[in-house]
Amino acid sequence: MKIQIVNINHKFRTFLRLFLFAAIFVLIISSCQINSESLSAFSLQTLTPTSTTTPSPIGADSLSPTPAEEQVISTPTLAPTATPGQLENEVKIISRQSGLDRIFILGLYGQDLLNILISVIIVVAGSFAGWLLVNLVVWLVKFTPPKIDDQILAITQQPLKWLLTFILLQYATSRLDFLSPELKQWLDLIYYAILVIIIATIILKVVEYGLEGPLTRAATPEQRNILITFFPLFYRLAQVGIVFASLAIILQNFGFNLSALLAILGLGGLAVSLAAKETLADMISGFIILIEHPYQVGDRIKIETMDDWGDVESIGMRTTRIRTLDNRLVIVPNAVIGRNQVENYTYPDPSIRVDISVGIGYGSDYNLVETTIEQAVLSVPGLLEGKAPFVELHEFGDSAMIYRVRYWLKSYNDIRLQTEVKKAIYQALSDADVDMPFITYDVNLSYKDRPQ
Repeated sequence: MKIQIVNINHKFRTFLRLFLFAAIFVLIISSCQINSESLSAFSLQTLTPTSTTTPSPIGADSLSPTPAEEQVISTPTLAPTATPGQLENEVKIISRQSGLDRIFILGLYGQDLLNILISVIIVVAGSFAGWLLVNLVVWLVKFTPPKIDDQILAITQQPLKWLLTFILLQYATSRLDFLSPELKQWLDLIYYAILVIIIATIILKVVEYGLEGPLTRAATPEQRNILITFFPLFYRLAQVGIVFASLAIILQNFGFNLSALLAILGLGGLAVSLAAKETLADMISGFIILIEHPYQVGDRIKIETMDDWGDVESIGMRTTRIRTLDNRLVIVPNAVIGRNQVENYTYPDPSIRVDISVGIGYGSDYNLVETTIEQAVLSVPGLLEGKAPFVELHEFGDSAMIYRVRYWLKSYNDIRLQTEVKKAIYQALSDADVDMPFITYDVNLSYKDRPQ
């Protein structure tokens, strides 16, 4: 019972919104009719360009630009007067028979008030019927096998409802004959802009759903990390493209000369690019990183200019955020990363090889030293299986023979096992009585008699 009450309240709030919207529509139309003469004069004065002609030399007309080419904003062409339809003719007949055409209230005749009432009914009843139709379609597609249409309608049903409402509102306004052509022209421009914005919103929601689809269907964590990295870039590019296309359509409908406007914006863009060249360099480097993906979110990397390594938390268009092992968040500009060497410890394999050097005294048995070190390394649990440690005599030092020991760890996260390996090697060499000398220096001092 509680759910039914909530649904009824929701429908009542929806109907109340439509009623208030219609009431505001009536007040706007009434105020516009009262000031129609002043608005018409203002519109004609602002929209109609004034030009003065000066005598020009012979042949100068072919060289000088025309006024239309010089204007950034041109005057929109007024829409032709609509031919009265069957509904309008019936309203005239009813007004004449009932005497409404002789009533004058708030600057409007009774016939005009009747037309406003009919327009309000068209908007409210049509919107309510359209919203019910959209809900019915959303409910019916749930029984169809493909689920993609259900999800697309679910995310676009609200903009579709408002699209139907504003289409009805545009029709309800255009059928009012008492409005001046200039006022209708401005209202049509506003309605057109709103419809373009609603359609752009629907397209953007569909694009967002299309980009999120592969992300939800990613089979492996690697694929998911790649999609997480590329999703913000593609969505942002789609946003910018749809917004600019919608803005261009709206401005062109308002009479803007896009060629002249783009030329002005091009000069401004050149100045901005020169002032923000470092930011643009970071964005270009970020785009290259997102395309080539030398590292992904979650990878452990080390940059040449950093004194530590860390895990990649996010990759943006301008910066990359890295969390170091001591829990410091380092924000590195992408241009700095593009100019330096990057070591990736995660890709393509998290295993890592470790090299250490051991000094053995001269005269020690080579085979004994090699066997002892290998057994010591193998005794440490947690090392990578399948790759035996490698011991070689690397060089002859000043006071010891330098052996190089190489072994593999399963992951870079096991780097702390280096201490256990060193302990095991030291203990094994000590038990085998293998000499591990340290560097010693002989200092000989000689004194010479000072000259008298």
